[in-house]
Amino acid sequence: MNPKILLIIGLILLSVVAYGQPSESTTLIKQVSVKDKTVIIDIFKTLTQDRYYLEFSNGDVYGKFVIPSVQRTSIKNGESFPMQIQYILGWYKEIGLLYVINKTQTAVDLETALGKAAAGRLTAVINKYTAGQGD
Repeated sequence: MNPKILLIIGLILLSVVAYGQPSESTTLIKQVSVKDKTVIIDIFKTLTQDRYYLEFSNGDVYGKFVIPSVQRTSIKNGESFPMQIQYILGWYKEIGLLYVINKTQTAVDLETALGKAAAGRLTAVINKYTAGQGD
């Protein structure tokens, strides 16, 4: 068989294998309902805006806490980074929800930052979409 034809067939097969599989970035994300999104936003509004960063899968961002994109990427990739211990982090890939809360002396976890009732409501909303991973 002609080597050029074999090369073309090989390249076609390689492109099917390389591009035929859905990548992690193309996997479908469950959309949070408008009602649940409003609940989540309202929960975080109880904090001072410069203490939190809240990001939804559609790119909507709330809060004025600045966290560099490199650190946001690290969180989403499950990687640790310097200074991580200063934050309360939540990344729920299934729904594309990321939150980062800057810790204080009295707010050291989600419950102490938001309050028991609000943390419970947030967990309940997240669990609706993530099969219990909000716990």
